[in-house]
Amino acid sequence: MVTGGPGEEALAQSIVDGKPQAISTVGAFDLRQTVALVKMASVVVTGDTSVLHIASAVETPVIGIYGSTRPGDNAPFFGEHVYLYNDDVECSPCGKANCPLSGVDFMKCMRTVTVEWVYAHLQEYLSQYPLRSMQYTYDSPTEPVAEDDWHAA
Repeated sequence: MVTGGPGEEALAQSIVDGKPQAISTVGAFDLRQTVALVKMASVVVTGDTSVLHIASAVETPVIGIYGSTRPGDNAPFFGEHVYLYNDDVECSPCGKANCPLSGVDFMKCMRTVTVEWVYAHLQEYLSQYPLRSMQYTYDSPTEPVAEDDWHAA
């Protein structure tokens, strides 16, 4: 599932295109619903975004992908998390909000992050920490959904 904010619909769609098990939920959920969704996840893989901190706050294991941000400067305070940054790039993490490099080196810390690299780290994580098994139920299928109606079975 790919989440995102306003203006990221096309990017999210390009990520899920051709992947039958992937869906884009960009724009489908408000903040409260996103929190509930993240809480139900077995593991969250995300960039250094609000979802990283939401996952930590609701105690969902999270793998955070960092580019220029130093994980120690902006990591969640609690929860089970793994920090990924590309240490093959000399300047990463530099801690700068705007990349000062140009040409082929511009944003190299993020451009060199591949699905395969992230997936390999996810597999390594899962070999050490198997996914938690949770089932969620909804008490009243005929009534509108309220956040408090969802609970762990």
